[in-house]
Amino acid sequence: MFPALLSSLVLSGQVHISVPVNQYPWGYPGYPHGGNIIIVQPQQVQPPVLVEFDALGKDWGSVWINGEEVYRPKLYNRRQVLNLAPGSYRVVLTGITKYDVWSAGYLNVGRTGTLRVVFSKTNGVYVQGDPSAWLGDRDVRNGMEVWRR
Repeated sequence: MFPALLSSLVLSGQVHISVPVNQYPWGYPGYPHGGNIIIVQPQQVQPPVLVEFDALGKDWGSVWINGEEVYRPKLYNRRQVLNLAPGSYRVVLTGITKYDVWSAGYLNVGRTGTLRVVFSKTNGVYVQGDPSAWLGDRDVRNGMEVWRR
C-alpha cells in the first residue's frame, strides 16, 4: 500500500525527497528512471528584498507593479518601502492618470538586499544599490501601448 502511494506521489511531482543522491534505489522493472526515485535537492529560499521608491519633485503620481497600483506619491508621502520577493517585475510610473506614463520598464530584484528606486516626471528612473536592476522601455510616449507590454 505505502509503496504504491509513494510511487503515485513521486510520479505526480507532489513529493520531493531530500537525501543523498542515489543512496536509496526503489522501484520495479519498468519503473521510470531505471527503478530509482529521483532525488531533488531542496531549493534555497531567498529572503525578500527591501525596495524603497522615492519620488522627486512635487508632481503627484502612481507606482504600478505588475499592473497593480502599489503607491501614490502626493505632497507628503514621497517615499514608500516595500518588501518584494526576488524576481523580475513590470513597473510603470505614471502621473495622476494611468495613461500619463512617466517611465516604464522591468525591475530585477534579488541581486542585492536593498534597492532604492529614485524617479521623477522629468528625470526618469535611477536605481541605487544595483544600477543594472532597471531595464527601461525605450518609448513611453504612447501610454496605451505601455500597458499592453
